Amino acid sequence: MRTYMMKDLLLYWRNRREIAIGLLLPIVLVLVLNVVFSDLLGSEDKPMALTLAVVIEDDGSPEAGRLLEDLRSPALAKWLSVAELPKPEALRQVESGDVDGALVISRGYAESLSHADAREGAAGARLPLIVKGYSTKATALEGLIRDLADQVNFERAIAAAADGDAGMTPPPTGGRELLEGAQPFTMAQYFTIAIGALFGLFIASTIGERTGGEKREQVFNRVLLSNSRPLDFLMGKTASAFLMIWMQFAFVVLVSRFSLGVFSGKTAHFWMGMLAMITLHAAALAGLAALFASITLRARSIDAASGLFLTITMVFGTLGGGFAPIHFFPGWLQRIGEWTPNGRTLAMATEWIQFEDWSALTVSFAWLLAFALAMLLAGIRLYPGRGDR
Repeated sequence: MRTYMMKDLLLYWRNRREIAIGLLLPIVLVLVLNVVFSDLLGSEDKPMALTLAVVIEDDGSPEAGRLLEDLRSPALAKWLSVAELPKPEALRQVESGDVDGALVISRGYAESLSHADAREGAAGARLPLIVKGYSTKATALEGLIRDLADQVNFERAIAAAADGDAGMTPPPTGGRELLEGAQPFTMAQYFTIAIGALFGLFIASTIGERTGGEKREQVFNRVLLSNSRPLDFLMGKTASAFLMIWMQFAFVVLVSRFSLGVFSGKTAHFWMGMLAMITLHAAALAGLAALFASITLRARSIDAASGLFLTITMVFGTLGGGFAPIHFFPGWLQRIGEWTPNGRTLAMATEWIQFEDWSALTVSFAWLLAFALAMLLAGIRLYPGRGDR
């Protein structure tokens, strides 16, 4: 196994172009994305500024007034400017770019909420948001309004239930609390973890593609004819994949630390947790690389196998937040993304960066370890031995 592992590592080392892409491109992406999204989303020192025009067609509705009051709350006032305008003026300002969007509280908004409470099959509350075109600010406004509308609907449902039960405790007043001891999770930290985890997927895919080249050159057939155990070939690839993924991820984290100041001031306790996460992530993707290698050796079409690996990589990369911040995704898509190895690593890193609590990582550690073992066992099961064609 050691011989085959060293062979793969030496081949990787001799391909300086691939080394440069694997090590330097993630750093470039982290730097660029950090600058771009810092400008778009703002930072703690300079938060993103949004402007919203509100058109109230449902005059006298307490629900409309409640929604407008929430939009003008002190918690949102730092980055959201709200102006109540007539509809023609609001549309004009949206078109001219003076405001980022216009929220229309349509006539019948309160009535639709009442119908929803009575479960009479109403279509739901009408809260159209008018924007000039797709943008990050438009997406942020859409998410904010959706959350506020959901909160209003939820509180009305609780109030309706309380009216039907005189002994029911009234719902508490909403508010925002900061968890004690929680550290902020910045965009620079997000992209460091997300990009590092993403390029580990590319390495696993590359292992599968290289196995196809060795299959074409009859390398695998010569292994089967030698005195060595055929399975050593697969184990060598798994070990080399683990080392390459581990070194690449660690390199991204360390360079980001010294070039961007990411994770500056962290203690040895924090870095122990990061080391454990990187190790488990590398193990999970090394297991995936083993499966890719076995699929290639079994496949009749090496090109079809390579296409499958690329598809899996792109799907995992997208759902796991490697190509765009996962926080922009709908909630159900975020939950699906957490079942990908890179998505699980990102979620685990988020918890660790904020709280540095080992107990919160137990489930993620177990999941990544189970994924690694499942992929490795599947790769061993599919791996062809002597006498297989």
